[in-house]
Amino acid sequence: MKFNSHFSLSFLILLFFNFGFGKFPSEKSTSNSANRISVRESTVDLQVRVGERLFVFGKASGNLEKVKVGMNVLEFAQSSQIEGLNSSLKKVEWKKQKDGTILIRSSYEPWPSQLSWIIDELGQLKMEVSPNTIKNTGLGFDIPESDLRKLVLDSKEENQLGVTKSFHSAEIEFSEVSLKLKSASGEMLVSTSFIQPQKGKSDLIFSFPGISEPSDLPLQSPGDGQKQKATSTSVQPFILWFDFH
Repeated sequence: MKFNSHFSLSFLILLFFNFGFGKFPSEKSTSNSANRISVRESTVDLQVRVGERLFVFGKASGNLEKVKVGMNVLEFAQSSQIEGLNSSLKKVEWKKQKDGTILIRSSYEPWPSQLSWIIDELGQLKMEVSPNTIKNTGLGFDIPESDLRKLVLDSKEENQLGVTKSFHSAEIEFSEVSLKLKSASGEMLVSTSFIQPQKGKSDLIFSFPGISEPSDLPLQSPGDGQKQKATSTSVQPFILWFDFH
């Protein structure tokens, strides 16, 4: 999207060391809600409704395309391309899980091997992304930047526009809809290319800490005191919560 010079006067970016946005639900909390999840499947999209929230996903891509809260529609669209990497979509599937949540899962080659959206009965979105050993990659989203009012990051860094920033939680305020973000996997990164536009880049790009390739680690043998070698690597997905309201 093109950058509007007048837009810089209409929003404020604040960075704080300790910024609280309230609690996000655990995976077990979904059963405490009375909201009913309904799914409408068409030839082009998958519409998941929870209370007054409606989430639209592309059926062929599995990507989030737009969000509706009440009567207000927010064009918050996940990019079809993986940022910084020539990656190919291999498979998209969805199902209702035993706990009542809806799972939409996409598989890519080489990364992410799995990208999952989970919608719970509280109307929260949980994005799970498989670990990554490739640097300078991420997931992009395009937003209606002319509608943006405020972006607040929980960050230890000083305010520098157009630069990738670390964060644990964030709040994005549009004219009618707001979004709270919270990482459940420690510190993540976000870059805001709509402030300093870059050709081919999404408005918001979320990046995740890279993990090391499997390595041989010396372990102490409990019997004879000699060292043994074992292969160790992280297998936990990165998790980012989205709360539209």
